[in-house]
Amino acid sequence: MEPADIWLQGEEKLLLIDGRLVPSRDGGRREIVEPATGRPLAVVTGCGAVDALQALGAARRAADDGPWPRMGAAGRAQRMLDLAQRIESDAELLARVEARDSGRALRETAKDVRYAAALLQRETQGAAADQGRWRTVDGGLETVTQPAPLGVIVAAAGAHAPLRSAVSALAPALAAGNAVIIVPDVRTSLSVMRLGEMALRAGFPPGALQVLSGGREAASALVAEDAVDLLLEDSGVGGEEWLRAARGARPIRTAPRAKGTLLVLSGADPVIAAEHSLVGATYGQGALPGGVQRIVAERKAHDHLVLQLISRASALTLGSPIDPDCEVGPLVSEGQREAVETAIADARAEGATLVSGGQRGQGARLDGGFFLQPSVLVGLRPSMQVWNKDVPGPVLLVHEAEDLEEAMRALGAAGPVGVFGAHGRGLGRLGADLPKRDILLDTWNLPQILTDPGLCTWRREDLSLARNVWRAEPEGPGWYFSS
Repeated sequence: MEPADIWLQGEEKLLLIDGRLVPSRDGGRREIVEPATGRPLAVVTGCGAVDALQALGAARRAADDGPWPRMGAAGRAQRMLDLAQRIESDAELLARVEARDSGRALRETAKDVRYAAALLQRETQGAAADQGRWRTVDGGLETVTQPAPLGVIVAAAGAHAPLRSAVSALAPALAAGNAVIIVPDVRTSLSVMRLGEMALRAGFPPGALQVLSGGREAASALVAEDAVDLLLEDSGVGGEEWLRAARGARPIRTAPRAKGTLLVLSGADPVIAAEHSLVGATYGQGALPGGVQRIVAERKAHDHLVLQLISRASALTLGSPIDPDCEVGPLVSEGQREAVETAIADARAEGATLVSGGQRGQGARLDGGFFLQPSVLVGLRPSMQVWNKDVPGPVLLVHEAEDLEEAMRALGAAGPVGVFGAHGRGLGRLGADLPKRDILLDTWNLPQILTDPGLCTWRREDLSLARNVWRAEPEGPGWYFSS
């Protein structure tokens, strides 16, 4: 039996609170369902309001009086690098746990594990470089500008890439000296709870990093408390915004959630455009921000592109995410599958035509799982409701445009834009017409974008304050104060 399977079938997975792995005081126990089978996968401690408030109290003590914000970048780096090494050593187990828990293919979750270790290493190096250099100012004083932690940060990790989502928040937040509480999605908390076990062994001080197990009751308790200095929300496409209640009450930052649109012009290679479209639509089961959902194709490119999409989509292999042949795993839950099926039905009711996919997985090896074949719909119009909302699944919506001007009008107002076949078309005005939109030319390499530690969702400088530290040494060892 694989080590990951032994861990999953082992004892109840506990909360990491105040430097200890503990059972719930008021949340009971909860079964995690495996998306590929629909059967119980593991038992976790359910996090209740009392548990959440206990974690918050520990985080407040760690932020105000604990050693973590005071040990300096070098001291924090030692613990964070230890955690990164443990992730690397446990990479196969973590990847397999997340694959079985989220339904994503093992090759995808393995990339996320490598990303997590690399990001922790990168953030420790950056934090050390941020310490600045002393310089002499008037009056014989020396000064240096250093980052200061915000305090207590609560971060919600998304259901579809929980480990990546969690580490994207905790790595820069911990490097800045904050106390962090990670709340994974209630459906997919296993890999993050395993990460909590590793953090305990890495020697983080009590309260510096805590991991709960999700849940509306625990989340509601946290967002209601003034002791939280910042909320980070990264629920992904179609995820539940459990921090919505906190808007206006305290600072909150929400990760980008929009899917993208491909503009396929008459000079594009339909084979390449179709390949990038399907990778963007199926990576992460189509529920990750930055994925592809809408395609606007010029009339001369439309039919060839659609034929390629149908051919490639129908050939994709559905299967268990830990199967090496799996190209598309199950959706994360039955509720998500129903949401995608409803969106497809709504599109057809508005006049779109389903030309490929849209059916549940069939066959003995897919029975019981939340499988759904990647779908391609044509005949979409920008006025349709489904065109203007993101669907949390592997769905491609194709609109045929008469010319470039019509195509530009159909792009919508949010999300990145990929352009295929732009050579010689004079599209230098794209940047002006699409301000503040990410534009990619002849590529949509979503796996690379999502696993590049240099493109982390959150930035360390956004999770800290700039502080001027002054020093004078008139006699003795000197004295310090800050402003």
